[in-house]
Amino acid sequence: MIAAGNAVLDDLDVGVRFLEDDAWRRWEQDAYRALGVIGVREGRTGLVIPAFAGVELAEYLGRADVSDDTKQRAAQTSLRSLRAAHLTKLVWPDGVVRTFSHGDATVRNVIYDVIENRAQWIDFESLHDPKYDKIFRRADDLRAWLVSAWESWPDRDALADAIVNGYSDAPVITALAAELDRRGDDNLYHLAQGRMNARQRAEAAMALRRRMEAAGG
Repeated sequence: MIAAGNAVLDDLDVGVRFLEDDAWRRWEQDAYRALGVIGVREGRTGLVIPAFAGVELAEYLGRADVSDDTKQRAAQTSLRSLRAAHLTKLVWPDGVVRTFSHGDATVRNVIYDVIENRAQWIDFESLHDPKYDKIFRRADDLRAWLVSAWESWPDRDALADAIVNGYSDAPVITALAAELDRRGDDNLYHLAQGRMNARQRAEAAMALRRRMEAAGG
């Protein structure tokens, strides 16, 4: 099933692949450990991962009883955590040391601890194709974050603020805006991450550029 799925992903040219069982377990352990998570180990029925305090960020952003300012704080915290993860080096499955990227960095794959204002990224079963450079990989993770956050918190200016102020890397955000402008119809993999039509993507790209200009980026 994984091989067949990867063949489809190759045809779609999304730049992401899913790992086979053994490779996935090794990558998942290595990624958690590189990101500072202690206690990840092999169990009798699979990988054992510590429980993380908090809630799925998608759920938190979608709550009507949470203020916009509080959502902004949570969003920026998740993006600062993603930025720190992107600077973390580890050995990839092909044996080459590279910086980390997620491959499916939606707001459903990060746990937000409201009390500690802390975000923990989870679920590392996918992997960017190593032929793509770090700017592409990081921008693709930001794209996944944006399109998935749009579903639960459709405020384009707030999302742009979160990315510019939280992630805070102008070349990557510029690449994201260019990708939003360039992209035509989404493929099945990207639609599973989140739905934004061409008009919404153009609006998001413009909002990102406005926020970067205002920030002096």
